[in-house]
Amino acid sequence: MSLRHVLALLLAGLVACSTQQPPVAALDRQTWTPLPTPWPAPLQYRQQLLTVSLPGSTHDGQSLMTVLTAQQQGLRLIGLTPMGVRLFQIDYDHSGVHSAQLPGLANLASSLPPAPQVLADVMLAYWPLASWQATLPRGWTLVEHNGQRLLRNPARELVTEIHYCTTPSGAEPCRLTQHVFGYQLTLRTLASQPVPTGGTQ
Repeated sequence: MSLRHVLALLLAGLVACSTQQPPVAALDRQTWTPLPTPWPAPLQYRQQLLTVSLPGSTHDGQSLMTVLTAQQQGLRLIGLTPMGVRLFQIDYDHSGVHSAQLPGLANLASSLPPAPQVLADVMLAYWPLASWQATLPRGWTLVEHNGQRLLRNPARELVTEIHYCTTPSGAEPCRLTQHVFGYQLTLRTLASQPVPTGGTQ
């Protein structure tokens, strides 16, 4: 099965809902959980190179640039081609999740995880552990151990694992493996800095 077909299963992974019901992310093919609010994470700006691959794939995977800005008003995630052409933009604030994709690049974007799933993966890697633990369905666990963050289902099966690498600025997520949907993200931080309090999007 191609990367495009596998990742098409994730299209319903995140649903933008009204302010009365928070957006939800897919944990596996049958289970969804509300996303943490955008605000628990420290205010930050990060520019990263993400490479997406399938286990056993014979090629190096598809790459995209992401720019994450987390501020008091909410967060914004922008995806770009390695040449800097915008693929999508996602805004998550008090009114929910709002996304836009450049129509002319739909074929290229379809070979990558859906933009909302990228948002959920980024939040799973960066947001405080307690903020996720408060939203997970009963029986699901998320723990940190030996430089990893491990998400398990009620049967104790490993669903998602995130490995952190030591960098001059501290521990950074460097690899995320989603075992149910069968993809892996390799993350390389190119630039990061705190966002001043009161900054604007």
